[in-house]
Parts: sequence; structure tokens; C-alpha cells
Amino acid sequence: TVNWGDNWRLPTREEFLELARECEWKIASDFGGSGVAGLVGISKKNKNVIFLPFCGYAKATVEAEGTAATYWTSTYGYDGTSAYDAASYHARISNPSRMVQVSNAAQEMGRNVRGVVNK
Repeated sequence: TVNWGDNWRLPTREEFLELARECEWKIASDFGGSGVAGLVGISKKNKNVIFLPFCGYAKATVEAEGTAATYWTSTYGYDGTSAYDAASYHARISNPSRMVQVSNAAQEMGRNVRGVVNK
């Protein structure tokens, strides 16, 4: 395991929804010359930039690497629409949708984590 430190945590479902709503999104096929594709979010308020790589997700194997990714939120819950009884919210990004969508997923699925720091 990795120790993130006292100020780091997973973002909540609400924070991912806010991120989706408050940014303009575009595809980056080679973010900053890194060779990594993903979504770039540019804040509508202050023009800050966030990069979410298309690092895939895991079922039995890694899938959609280079074209999509899912990131866990810290929010546990069943919203009545998921086929899973034990579910947590995750954010899905993909090409060509250029969107961040938040929905339920089974907890045994392999999702990525993107830590945020408390202010």
C-alpha cells in the first residue's frame, strides 16, 4: 500500500460531479509530450487544468487502456439503478464522449484512484 499522507483522500461523488460540470473537456492524445492519452479539464472559473489519463479499468483483465478509464470515489452507495447490491460510485471518462459520468459499480471491479488534497 501507499501512504498518501494526512491531507490526501479520494474525492467524493459530489466532487466528481462538480468537476464534470465546472470544466470544459477536451481529448489529449499526447498530454504534454508524455505519450499518454486522456481527458483535459479546463476550469470555467479560473482556467486551472486537470488531466485524467485513459488508463483503462479491470475486470478479468485490463480493458479500454488508451480510450477510457474509471476512477473510484469515496462514496459508497446503491442508487437503485445498479445491478449490484454492494456498490460504490465511480467516475467514467471516455473517448469520444469527452465526458465525466458518475455511476455505480461493483466493488470488486478494478478501478483507478486519483487522490485529492484537502485545502
